[in-house]
Amino acid sequence: MANVVYLLGAGFSAPLGLPLIRNFLEKSKDQYESDPKRFTHFESVFETIRKISYATGTYVMDLNNIEEILSVLEMDGFAGQVEHSKLFTDYISDVINHYTPPLREQALGQMWQSNVLPASPWDGYCLFLLFCQGIKLKQDGHDIKQQTGYRFESQAPPHNYSFITLNYDLVMETSARYMSTRHKVSISLSRPGDKATVQGAAQLRLAKLHGSVDTKTIVPPTWSKGALQHRIAGEWTLAHQLLSKAHHIRIVGYSLPEMDSYVRYLLRSAAVNSFYLKQIDVLCFDPDGAVKKRFDSFIHFPNYRFTNRTVESFFQGLLQHHDRSFPEEIDSTQIERAHVRAML
Repeated sequence: MANVVYLLGAGFSAPLGLPLIRNFLEKSKDQYESDPKRFTHFESVFETIRKISYATGTYVMDLNNIEEILSVLEMDGFAGQVEHSKLFTDYISDVINHYTPPLREQALGQMWQSNVLPASPWDGYCLFLLFCQGIKLKQDGHDIKQQTGYRFESQAPPHNYSFITLNYDLVMETSARYMSTRHKVSISLSRPGDKATVQGAAQLRLAKLHGSVDTKTIVPPTWSKGALQHRIAGEWTLAHQLLSKAHHIRIVGYSLPEMDSYVRYLLRSAAVNSFYLKQIDVLCFDPDGAVKKRFDSFIHFPNYRFTNRTVESFFQGLLQHHDRSFPEEIDSTQIERAHVRAML
């Protein structure tokens, strides 16, 4: 069975409305305006950014790019100036939590998706994890107006799937928890240091390279990742192991920004031992061709493909793949068929 590693960037979570690097500051200002009393601590963040703006009189700087702002602030810290890490860690966590939409159930309807999955935009994420876990749906003969209409059965997944994310959010964890609770199925995401396991369930391994909002361990995506990496060393170790053993690497919603040099070094380092690597696929929205240009200059592997698509288009391939409203069986191998169509 092949090892498939998904490397997930901000574009993977974008359909939920979570902020990207380029609009993080703008969305946080909207958040502050909506409730100034609740987010009064944002004032210190905005004041700090205002002070940084003085540098634009001397050097070119993009003050709408939160990554560039954090890089300057971390240099302040190393140079013995004010330490801003906790202030901005809390700020980042609050913004992500604020813009993560609630997960709502759908009313029972005329299509199988409404009886099994939560409402959009969470439906694609939940089905994605269900298929990666190797779970199929079969009609159970119950009245579909009263029940889901399906029972859930474990099967061998098409491949061994694992995930590396550069996002702080809990999109994967929330989706897995919903499906596990709602349908009494075992979707088990395993992160470094996890002690609890689900008996009889394959572990979907997850490495979060920049930390996570649930642990308040957040390493901002700045030039000094190496200096802070001890806080998330286990995540990087797991990511390296997964990439080294991968047969297929699928990069989704990640634009390979120039400043993110550590991801490039991680991929290069893992390639030293990736004897069995067969394919590298990149799926990313690329309106002006700049993303493809960066990947083309970085990846020289002969079996490399790039497709200019949104994550929503990939999820549509998972959600709308049956002619019948309630097919007899929905097989987890659909994830591979959806991937093939997405890369065309």
